[in-house]
Amino acid sequence: ILGAVIPVKGAQGYQQLGAIAVHKINNQEIKDLESVALALENPINGVHKIELDSFPKVIYLDAAQALLDNKELKGGVYRIPQLSRISTD
Repeated sequence: ILGAVIPVKGAQGYQQLGAIAVHKINNQEIKDLESVALALENPINGVHKIELDSFPKVIYLDAAQALLDNKELKGGVYRIPQLSRISTD
């Protein structure tokens, strides 16, 4: 489930999205949080393709911008100390 979207540069226009089931990321089926982490390691031509259950059905995020946004989130306005607790090991 995509719970909410933090208003960062790379997610502009998607802030209103929330409570939507995520079916695929980068053409990989999503079954659990670990599969999300694995799928995000493999952008398609530098872009994350996220397929959703309802409108807008598909969203795209620039993978390089997502990395920059993540760096800014750590310790920033939202006080996010750690971006992930998911281990793919």
